[in-house]
Amino acid sequence: MRALIEAYESTTFRIELPDGEVALRPRSLCHELDQFLTKNGWQYAAVITAFNPKSIETTREQNDLANREMELRIVSGGYSFFPGAGAGEDPDWQPEDSFLICGIALKPALEIAEEFGQYALAFHALGQGTVMELTRSGSGPSPVWG
Repeated sequence: MRALIEAYESTTFRIELPDGEVALRPRSLCHELDQFLTKNGWQYAAVITAFNPKSIETTREQNDLANREMELRIVSGGYSFFPGAGAGEDPDWQPEDSFLICGIALKPALEIAEEFGQYALAFHALGQGTVMELTRSGSGPSPVWG
């Protein structure tokens, strides 16, 4: 599981905001995102993907379908969101399309991630930077990363 957490923490999340792209890194501040959240009255944001549930690589078609379902889930929750992608340092692992969900607290963000078989998400609290948060599923061993 340690290798999986290290992979998550070395991911860069590139998000397309209305005023341009921002890059989030775990354990880092992002002043541009803080300004955007403040301007819109949000305290939190989470980056979540539906790609590759349980860290098992699936087809592009399966991943796109899962992300469309996640988008519907986000919309039904009444959240504002913006597209992005997470790319790690492993060149064999393709970037994963994701969503920056604005104004979402940690607990509901973790619930959405778990619904889609994700082990972790990136969570950003205004002025505190971005951190990786494990879901309940992410606390156990991964069949891929061990």
